[in-house]
Amino acid sequence: ARGASGQASLPAGATLALRGPVTETVEVRKAGLFRRATTNVTRSRLLVFATLDQPAAPAAPVVLHQAPDDLRNTESRLWSAVFSPDGSLLATTGGWDNPVEPGCLFVWDVTAPAPSGRPRWIWKQRATIRTAAFSPQGNLLAFGDFDGVVRVLDVATGKRVLELAPFPKIVNSMAFTPDGRRLVVGGFDESVHVVEVPLGRILHSRALGEGVTSVAVSADGRWVGATTWVGNVHLLELDGLRPVGDGEATFDAAKTAEAAAGPRIAEWIVFSPDAKGAYTGNWDGTVQRWDVTTGGLRRLAPLRRAGEASPGTLLQGPGTLLQGGAVSPDGLRLAVGMANGAVERWDLR
Repeated sequence: ARGASGQASLPAGATLALRGPVTETVEVRKAGLFRRATTNVTRSRLLVFATLDQPAAPAAPVVLHQAPDDLRNTESRLWSAVFSPDGSLLATTGGWDNPVEPGCLFVWDVTAPAPSGRPRWIWKQRATIRTAAFSPQGNLLAFGDFDGVVRVLDVATGKRVLELAPFPKIVNSMAFTPDGRRLVVGGFDESVHVVEVPLGRILHSRALGEGVTSVAVSADGRWVGATTWVGNVHLLELDGLRPVGDGEATFDAAKTAEAAAGPRIAEWIVFSPDAKGAYTGNWDGTVQRWDVTTGGLRRLAPLRRAGEASPGTLLQGPGTLLQGGAVSPDGLRLAVGMANGAVERWDLR
C-alpha cells in the first residue's frame, strides 16, 4: 500500500509483487525498525520479500567503579530521583550503611521507544549517595554522599568535572543556580554553602545551627530556601546568603494527637516557577505554602487537595511522612510523595 508520502509499506511477513520495469527502491519501516527488502527479478516481475531485522542488543552501561570489590555485586536501596531539565534522562541515587550497600548513581535514558532496562552509565562507590541535581543546561550532574563529598560529573561521559573536599557530615541536598555557575549545598554540618562551578571555590557559607535537610533556589536566582531537622524554614539571599526578613519560620502543624506526637522534621522545600512562593513539607504530614515577595516568609492560607472544596494541611493516616514535593511547570499543581509509597496531588490555584 502506498501512503500519502509516496513511500511503500508492507505488513510484517508480506510479499509484494510489482509488474512493469523497476523504477524505484522499496523501503519498509515500522516502529523504528528497518525491514530489509530482498528482490528477485524475472522479466517484468519484481518480487520483494520483507523481513524484520532483529534490533541490536542494547549497549551495556558504562560502570564507573569506585566501590570496593566486596560491594560490586551488592544491590542498593533507592534514595532519590531527579529528571534532567529536558526530561530525557533520569538520575537515581542509592546506598546504605547498615547493612553496607554501595553508593550508586544511575543515569537512565527515558526517551528510547523501547526501554532497554539498562542505564546509560553507573557510578558506584562505598559511601551512600544521598542526593543529586542536574545543571539547568543539562550537561552536568552533581551528587552528594554520606561522607560529605560533593562531586560534579559530565552527563555525557560520567567523567568527573569537580570534587570538593569533604564537608564534616552528610550532604542531604543540593541545587544549581539558574545560570548553572553555582551549586547550593546543604547537609548535617548545619550550614548552607554556595560553590562556584566548575572551579570548586566556596563563595559563601551560612551556619544555621540546625541540620539542613533540603535546599532550593528560586527560578529568578534571588533566593535560597532551606528546611531543617528541627522543623524550621529559612529564606536567604543567594548573594552572600544573608537572611531575608526574620529569616526563619516554624511549622504550625494541625494539632491532632497523631501530629502532636509525631516528628517535626521539615523534609523538603520547593519554589513556585514564578519565584513568588515556596512550599514545604515535613514528617508530621503537614504541607505549608509561603509568600516570599514581602521580604521574608509569610504563611499563606492552607492548600486544597485537587478535587476537594475544603482546605487542609494534614495528610491523615499512617506513613504520612512527607518525603518529597514538586511543583508542576505551570505552577498549578503540587505533587507530594509520602513514606507509605503514595503520591497526592494538591491544587495551588
